[in-house]
Amino acid sequence: MNNLFDLQRFTLLVRKHWVEQGRIYLFSWLTLAGILACFFLMNYNNLSENFQEMLLIMSLLLSISVFSSMMFADLADKTRGILYLTIPVSHLEKLLCSLFYSIVFFIPVFFATFFLIDFIFIGIYNSTKISGQMYVINLLERQNTIKILPVVFFNIQALFTLGSIYFGKNAYIKTAGFLFITAIILLYTNFSILDKFIDHRDNIVGRSIGYTITMKDFGYNETLLKNFLKLIRFCITYVTAPFFWLVTFFRIKEKQI
Repeated sequence: MNNLFDLQRFTLLVRKHWVEQGRIYLFSWLTLAGILACFFLMNYNNLSENFQEMLLIMSLLLSISVFSSMMFADLADKTRGILYLTIPVSHLEKLLCSLFYSIVFFIPVFFATFFLIDFIFIGIYNSTKISGQMYVINLLERQNTIKILPVVFFNIQALFTLGSIYFGKNAYIKTAGFLFITAIILLYTNFSILDKFIDHRDNIVGRSIGYTITMKDFGYNETLLKNFLKLIRFCITYVTAPFFWLVTFFRIKEKQI
């Protein structure tokens, strides 16, 4: 039997997790559906595609942050934490189990729930209004959302999964606070770094956090700035989430109650 990963052992762990957490997930799903229904009801006369897109993005990111922060909740309690650490599975399998539920399980459940409620309310609206038709949002037509949302989703999922094992009790609040403080620091750093590159802001050459980057002709500065922005985008898109998962893996290995 492979000590790092065994499919049968991993399957049993996934089943065990569902037996223990299934009721909580069901209650969470009902809560999510109820909250979405309330928002659709409160905005019943304005079910535009822009509203649907905004609600989808906000509810997706908020719900995945809450859900991911529950992945290692057992470790916040001494008794349950000891039982969890003594489960005869590898550290990798524990990490993959958390990723299975917070990604493979979560994504289809969330989108199925959202679009089911969306379809119901749009159908009711169109059947009761004499003039004007509303349509269920087509995400494939929202190119910016399609490009950006997955990146933000996986980074938030990875960060709050790490926070759930790193902070223990009140993991969600602590991780959210860490994210807020980090965002403030990055925003300040962003302005400081850009000020080193930019003296004037007349012609747009790109965008960064906080404002539009503009310049006329700064020779090598323009090349450095563009390369810097490409590096930042690359890291956020491909490096940050895997890095958080890797840190989570090592945190599981060294975790003690």
